[in-house]
Formats: sequence, C-alpha cells, structure tokens
Amino acid sequence: MIAFIDGTIDSIFTDRIIITNNGIGYSVFVSSAGAKALTIGLETRIFTHFHVTESSMNLYGFLAGEEVALFTKLISVSGIGPKSALGLMDLGMPALSEAIAAEDIATITKSPGIGPKSAKRLVLELKDKMPSQTIVTDKISAKNTDALEVLIALGFSSKEAQKALGQIEAPDTETAIKQALKLLGK
Repeated sequence: MIAFIDGTIDSIFTDRIIITNNGIGYSVFVSSAGAKALTIGLETRIFTHFHVTESSMNLYGFLAGEEVALFTKLISVSGIGPKSALGLMDLGMPALSEAIAAEDIATITKSPGIGPKSAKRLVLELKDKMPSQTIVTDKISAKNTDALEVLIALGFSSKEAQKALGQIEAPDTETAIKQALKLLGK
C-alpha cells in the first residue's frame, strides 16, 4: 500500500523513526541497525511495509527495497512476527541468507526472540526460497538476480532457479523469467 516515504528524518529512537513528509510525521518501526544508519535532518527515502493486524496498523521501514522483500519472507513464517523479523534483519541480509541456506541454527538464534524451534521452522520454510550470497554463480548476470527472486517466489528451489538462469542469456528480467520457466517446465 505504501511502498516508500521520501522525507526528512525528524526523530530516531531505538526501534523506530519519525520521518516528515509534507507536514506529516510518519512513525516507522526500523531495525536497530537501520536506526543507527540514519541521521536527524537527513533527506532520505525509507522503503516500507504496511502491516495490518486486528489490533494495529504499523509501518516498518528499510533503507533498501531488497530488505522489504526479505522482511516479507520472514514474517510469512509461522511464529515470526514483525518485531522478531526486524531483529533477524540486524544480522544483515548476506549473513542471514547464508545462515538459513547453511541451516546455521546457532547464528539465527542470536537474534532476540528467536529460539531453536523458531529458527528450525525458519530454515525449513525459507531454505529454498532465499538465494545465498555464496551460492549465486557468475553465470547469473546482475539483471537476472531479480529473475532469480521471482522464480524462487514461484516455488522453485534456489538451486533449480540458478541452474536455469545460468543456461540462458536474456536482455531483461522478463525475458529471463520466461526462458527460465521454459527450461524448468521440461
């Protein structure tokens, strides 16, 4: 619903910021790493996820669009709420992706509010849906990394999607997805 907010950082707290845009101050929950990366008075773009429950409507903010996609995957796992997902994101995107791909429960449980059962569930549900930074091959061009994310979202494992994308050369993401789907359909 709200993809991003361009504005000025008005206040920074440990778990949220207030960003002002056209005279309106938006309260946006952020990870502690995200809060530390911002400066009061800084003009910035905050990418957001609008989360609605029966009892609340909250904005969660990120410095990059890729972080929103990761956050959405994390909260799709049963038992992982937005606050826990923000804590997991403090590990950093590459480290978290690698921990999930390697089934590194010890690293995942370093995040506040994540115990061994939640970490195992997270690995089980997301292991094949998240490309690991160490697995992506040189054969996949930078423009095909978006295609990789789409194929994983469609239910293909990271390895299957990478193998298909490694076999094709496409001028754009849409063509890469179509060609990869043809290969994966055989």
